[in-house]
Amino acid sequence: MIKWGIIGTGTIVHKFLNDFPFAEGGQLEAIASRNIERANEVATAYKIPKAYGSYEALLKDPQIDAVYIGTPHHLHYDNTLACLEAGKAVLCEKPISVNANMVKGMFAKAEEKRTFLMEAMWTYFLPPILVAKQWVNEGQIGDVKMIKADFGFTGTFSDDHRLFNPNMAGGALLDVGIYPIALALLFANSEPQDIMANAIIGKTGVDETNSIEIKFENGVIAQLASSITDKFPNKGYIYGSEGYIKIPNFWEAKTAKLHRYDDEGSEEFVDARKPMGFNYEIEEVNQCLMEGKLSSSTVGLKQSMDLIGVMDQVRSIIGLKYPFE
Repeated sequence: MIKWGIIGTGTIVHKFLNDFPFAEGGQLEAIASRNIERANEVATAYKIPKAYGSYEALLKDPQIDAVYIGTPHHLHYDNTLACLEAGKAVLCEKPISVNANMVKGMFAKAEEKRTFLMEAMWTYFLPPILVAKQWVNEGQIGDVKMIKADFGFTGTFSDDHRLFNPNMAGGALLDVGIYPIALALLFANSEPQDIMANAIIGKTGVDETNSIEIKFENGVIAQLASSITDKFPNKGYIYGSEGYIKIPNFWEAKTAKLHRYDDEGSEEFVDARKPMGFNYEIEEVNQCLMEGKLSSSTVGLKQSMDLIGVMDQVRSIIGLKYPFE
């Protein structure tokens, strides 16, 4: 049984904790916040045995095997390094960090300490995504030609909210734009060759809306977009030479539908799961640790470096650099 510690008490942590009981192989051991009252409140709500008023105190707990990091983007690097130094396996919320140099350093530390590290790209473990990938591998839509995906919502946050704060690595790209990029990388199954991008930079200096086009080495083209100020359809499409796959709300996918151009009908997969789906990535970590693995074959060094590599290039094109870089 893998014993977990949680760092952070924000919205994403609550989603993670709500799904934890649906995962096999793990148990909650402790939660840490820089505010002990907040840590106690969350611990009580989710029946977590221990609450700590500092991250350092949690890392000194010998009972903890793995740590989920649910802090804001700009803290992921330091939080992860601290966990790895303490010998704790890490599941770090996406994006695992802000730029490729940081991500490379995190995985180098994990290798040095012989400790597990994984980016929490939960989408890659969802059953509808796995089924869609199987359809593609079986040739159900022929050769993949184009991928389209967007993720946008109307934010009603103040200018100092983390999404709009450049000092906290805010903006649409790192927060929600990572999902369309992840989908494209998964289904293109090729290395990016050319990247074009445009963005609307808001008054706080972060990208509020962006559009990205990627041409892959195998000829697949991806058209992607994200926004934290405007609502989008929030759908993913994989177009092939003989059909296409539609995945509504692809980052938290519960359905995937296969359409064939020859009118031979369609096929739909519906996932009737009760949790959101964070349980699958939790189970991946539990299974990897029980098998003595230091990385996940689904979301490992390559996948994380590919993701941050694209986002680094996009930020270079649109001129977005954070003050702390």
